[in-house]
Amino acid sequence: KNVLTIDAMKYADEIGNNKVANVVLIGYMAKHTDIYKDIWVDAIKNTVPQKFVELNVKAFESGYNH
Repeated sequence: KNVLTIDAMKYADEIGNNKVANVVLIGYMAKHTDIYKDIWVDAIKNTVPQKFVELNVKAFESGYNH
């Protein structure tokens, strides 16, 4: 088995809100699945309250790109 690690709190703090560490983790996990990135981003846009969408997409992208 492969074990992957990421310092989600560090990246969430860099974004400016440690409450999105879970979304950083989702982004990191998503990179290692067969589900297209756009599907994940659309899910965020369709489920997160509008005022938090931009922050959560940034968090997802941060995790996805690390």
